[in-house]
Amino acid sequence: MDVIMAITDVTTFSQITPKPAAKRKTMKRKTDENINPGAMLWGCSAFWEKKMIYTVTLNPAIDKTVVIENLHTGAVNRVGSVREDAGGKGINVSKCLKNLGEKSVAAMILAGGTGKRLEEMLEKLQIPVLSVWTEGENRTNLKIIDPVRKANTDINEPGPVVSAALLKEFKEKLGSR
Repeated sequence: MDVIMAITDVTTFSQITPKPAAKRKTMKRKTDENINPGAMLWGCSAFWEKKMIYTVTLNPAIDKTVVIENLHTGAVNRVGSVREDAGGKGINVSKCLKNLGEKSVAAMILAGGTGKRLEEMLEKLQIPVLSVWTEGENRTNLKIIDPVRKANTDINEPGPVVSAALLKEFKEKLGSR
């Protein structure tokens, strides 16, 4: 079976398989019913049969977003609201795909209690997780939104140190799917 890996982002990809030539249809642009939106999305004329989308997040995080009206540095500020989300480029793509009615598997490297919480958050969203675990702790990033000044400030923690051996294990686990 021919498998094509299509790069959609530095940290995401999907596995797609071309349909046999006998099952391909000619695209006619005169009527919408003959246009395959997937083929247009991928910018190709052949029809593609999607098997599964895997998003890859090597440095996932819990994004803690706070709203502070009229933020002043060097002073005490009051938080108006707080929310926490599973984050990282691949995870964000999986959440978007879920909202569009598409299935995906979120592949990531997890660590510590934050990693466990990330796994639980994605489970609640019904997004399957493919993970390898490492020492340390995944990041928690602080996002500060100031609607008065129309400003967003991101404060991002470092993630765990990942060894070459762990990356190899991750790649092998993902490649075996």
